[in-house]
Amino acid sequence: MRTYARTVATGAALSLTFALLACGGGDDDASNETTTTTTTAPDESTTTAEPTPEEQAIQAYQAAYDAYFAALNPPNPQSTDLMRLFSGDALTSMINTIFQARNQGVYVVGSFEMHPEVVSSGPTEVQLADCVVETNTTYDAATGAQRDSGQYVHNRRATVVNIQGVWSVSAFEQLEEPCTPQGA
Repeated sequence: MRTYARTVATGAALSLTFALLACGGGDDDASNETTTTTTTAPDESTTTAEPTPEEQAIQAYQAAYDAYFAALNPPNPQSTDLMRLFSGDALTSMINTIFQARNQGVYVVGSFEMHPEVVSSGPTEVQLADCVVETNTTYDAATGAQRDSGQYVHNRRATVVNIQGVWSVSAFEQLEEPCTPQGA
């Protein structure tokens, strides 16, 4: 409705402008003057704040574990996403796990339900605590037959670092203490 009213008002303003220009009349020099009407659209641009190191670290952490499951189906220890989103000891551990799956002739389909919380943070390093719910199914790569399936809860600490502008999981630790996922 507002758009219709704005269109009618704009049309009326243009009609009035044209009518005034057409009615100019008279032989005086003032009739040679030109009238110009200028309108400007309201500024509708918005700015968004740069994500905080904590937000960037959590995003990288979640993307890293999505890349991990993608690299397990089929097993691809040279996945570019894996190489970008993990670094250090965490990358070594993930590559070893994926090689192990490939050597065993399996692939894995799964997901993580994550609940990361910031434990500590700085401009280039964020420590996260997470009670992760992992759901996965392991299949025989040759036959496609299901070998195993389950849901597992992990109490995890992760270190996420910014290396030359790229956030990656550099280390993680499975804690022995049990945890209860949020919402459980």
